[in-house]
Amino acid sequence: MERVLAAFVRALRAAGSPVSTSETIDAVKAVSFVGYSDRQVLKDTLGAVLAK
Repeated sequence: MERVLAAFVRALRAAGSPVSTSETIDAVKAVSFVGYSDRQVLKDTLGAVLAK
């Protein structure tokens, strides 16, 4: 699943969002904690970790 998250980060960067390496690492750690099973929790988690 880290590949999916990495692809998402690449898409964000391609769209002009400046996602840093440390934010990407934080996102991986956060998603490993909350998991992928609840879409809303995942969305909220990534929003909190990656939002500027």
